[in-house]
Amino acid sequence: MREQNAVVLRRLQSVHAESEGKRELLEQRRNMLRQAVEQLHALAESDVLTGCLNQRALRSRMAALDQDAEAAWSLAMLDLDDFKSINDRFGHLVGDQVLQQSAQHIAACLQPEMILARYGGEEFVVLAPGLAPERLAETMERVRLVLAEAGLDGLPAGLAQTVSIGVAGRPEEGGSQQALLRADAALYSAKQQGRNRVRVWREDRQA
Repeated sequence: MREQNAVVLRRLQSVHAESEGKRELLEQRRNMLRQAVEQLHALAESDVLTGCLNQRALRSRMAALDQDAEAAWSLAMLDLDDFKSINDRFGHLVGDQVLQQSAQHIAACLQPEMILARYGGEEFVVLAPGLAPERLAETMERVRLVLAEAGLDGLPAGLAQTVSIGVAGRPEEGGSQQALLRADAALYSAKQQGRNRVRVWREDRQA
C-alpha cells in the first residue's frame, strides 16, 4: 500500500512538474508575443531615419491633447536652416547624418514629458504638455544654441547647422492643428528675420 501511494505521489509530482513547465513555457511565449507587438507598435510610430516619432504618431498625440479641454500645452516647429544646401554640397548621406545628429541634440535638450517628432524633411515638432509657450521658448532657445555650437559629423569645421523655431500655445479655438499653423507662422517670421532664432506667435502682432 505504501509503495502504491509512493508511486501515485511520484506520478502526481511528475504531472505537477510537467504542468508547471508548460505553464512557464506558455508565459514565456506570451511575454515574447507581447514584446513583439510592442516592438511593432514602436516601429509603426517611429521615423526610420531619426528614431523620433513620425508624423502619424504626432497626429495621434495632438488628438489626445485636444481631448482635454482644460489642459495647458504648447508646441514648437523647428526647421533646419538651409538644409537643402547641405544635401546639394555634401550629398544625401551627409544630409541624413545631419538630420540624425540634429534630432539627438534636440532630444537631449528636452524635458522628459516633452514629445519630439519628425514632421517631414528637415522639420521637427515638439509637443510640451503642461507648459506655457514662453517656457517652451526658453527650452527652444537652448536647442538653438546647442545646434549652433555643435560640430556635426560630416560637416567641415566651422560650418554649423543652425535652426529656426516657431512656438505657439494652445489656442482658444482650433486645437492643436491651429496651434501648429501658428507655430509655422512664427517659424516663417524667424526665417524672414535672418534665421537661427526663436519666435513665439502673438495674437497682437501675428508672430
